[in-house]
Parts: sequence; C-alpha cells; structure tokens
Amino acid sequence: MNEKTAQIDVNHSRPLDVHLWSDYAEINDLVQSIFDSFSSEEKLKIKGRSNNRGRASGFTHLKVLLIDLYVAWRTDPSLCIGVARGNGAHTVNTRYNALFISPRIRDVIDLLIANDYLDSIGGSYDRIANGRNNRTSRIRASEKLCEAFQGLTIEPYQLSLNHKQECIVLTKDDTDEVADYFDLYQPELNAIHQMITEQRRAILHADATVLGFNVGVNSGSVAGQTIFHAHIHLMPRREGDVVDPRGGVRGVIPRKQSY
Repeated sequence: MNEKTAQIDVNHSRPLDVHLWSDYAEINDLVQSIFDSFSSEEKLKIKGRSNNRGRASGFTHLKVLLIDLYVAWRTDPSLCIGVARGNGAHTVNTRYNALFISPRIRDVIDLLIANDYLDSIGGSYDRIANGRNNRTSRIRASEKLCEAFQGLTIEPYQLSLNHKQECIVLTKDDTDEVADYFDLYQPELNAIHQMITEQRRAILHADATVLGFNVGVNSGSVAGQTIFHAHIHLMPRREGDVVDPRGGVRGVIPRKQSY
C-alpha cells in the first residue's frame, strides 16, 4: 500500500454518478487532453478498433469518469468514488448494465491509474457476513489530475443532471447485494434521503420549468422492479407534461389514479 492509497478513507465515499454530463468546451478540452496524454496503444484500448465514440464507447466512459471525479473533487478533495469492477456488475439487469456502463470502464480506470491520474484502493469481500458488508473499489483524483481540474471554471451545478429525464438514486452499497428498498438499514435510508434532497435542489437550479417531483420505489417484480438493486426514482414534473397529473404515483394502477 503506497502513501496515497493509505490516505484514502474507504468509508468517505459515494457511488459513481453516471447521470452527469457536459458539452462545455473546457470539459471537452480536459477530456481530450487526458486522452492525448496516453500512448497510441492506450488510446486504441479506449477507443476500440471501430473508432466508435457512441453511448457506451471507451471515450464516453473516460468522460463520465472525469466529470464525476471533478464533481467529487470540488465537493471534497478527500471524497472518493466507489466503482464495481467484478464481472457480475455488468450482467443483464444489474445497475451498471442498465445505465449503459460496460466492462470497458475497468480498462479506462486502469489506464488512469497507470498514468498517475488516480489514487485507488481495491475492493473487498466480507465472507463472514455472506457479502452483506462487501466494499467496491475506491478511486479519487490524484494530485496530477487535481492540477488539471484547477484550470476549470465550470461549477458542478452547471453540469447536466439529465434533468429532462428522471434521476435514479442508488444506494451506497453498490455490490448489488441489496435488491429491495425495504432491506436497507437506517443509515442507508438517511443517505438516500439526503441525496434525493440534493438532487432536487440541483435540478430546480438547473431547470426553471420543473415545478414538482414524483418520488417512487419499485419493490418486487409485480410492482415493476426490473433492476434488482435498491434504488429510488426522482422524476421532475412540468406543467402540461401529462394531460391530467392528478393521482401522481397512483397512476401505476390506472383505475386507482383519480379519486
């Protein structure tokens, strides 16, 4: 364990947030400059031989990582991000697969570590508690990457929160061991409430057309749950986005929506 790794507090962390995005020139310039610093072989590993920079391309994964690392650094330079590296994290119906994060993100993380852009520490498996206290890998911007961040002027609230769509708030235990909201412990519930409140505030700041929200949980397949990792949906609402909003979440069963 090196000095930088020893300084990482694995409990002072949050999951990777893939909902952030930006096409600001300075963000694009940052991502391009980091990419340009890689060797030709490393660039090929990120881009792939098809030169595809689509939704799940390696270049897109690099941008998602750098944006969230920047937000974490601006929030608290000591804050680290939890990322699942196991093969099971990318199978159908898992959190990462549903959010279009492919196994290629591991290659991107490894290249950032190899080029001294990240401090990192590996995950662990709790065999005694049958995985209940599993911990994913932790990453954090290194001094080298922090120096690159210092040239940015963009504020975290200026980054897109996909506020034109719903926001999915996932639990910190991102090992996919806790499938149901009702199996969460109170500290996890408290953290979720805090994150929902923060996301609501950020969305309202970013989009004046948002006038309300629906907050929902799907618990069990009969209730519509398709991603079996405990999470909450925060859905921005606007005037006229549906013909009749009365009933809100009761609309999951149409005959119970209006009364």
